[in-house]
Amino acid sequence: MGTARMWLVVLAAVTAVMAQEDLYRKVFVFREDPSDAYVLLQARPEHPMLNFTVCLRSYTDLTRPHSLFSYATKAQDNEILLFKPKPGEYRFYVGGKYVTFRVPESQA
Repeated sequence: MGTARMWLVVLAAVTAVMAQEDLYRKVFVFREDPSDAYVLLQARPEHPMLNFTVCLRSYTDLTRPHSLFSYATKAQDNEILLFKPKPGEYRFYVGGKYVTFRVPESQA
């Protein structure tokens, strides 16, 4: 596929009890084809998680399907998944079911 540039900015705001470090203004850069590149954030919660927020910004010239965010549980690798199957289309999965969002490529 050639060299693909991908800048992925991940801001994961979980609860204060789960946060080991504030990820504000942190950047993960994958300069080569990121087919096997990923970032793993592991939380060790003391209490059950009731909610969380993910804020991300992604820039890429990839046109192949790729994941933008995945939340795993002991029972399911992709319990929550934000997936981009093609340019201008996003799928948000929860528990294996999904909704599809389409946006004009100029805004994708």
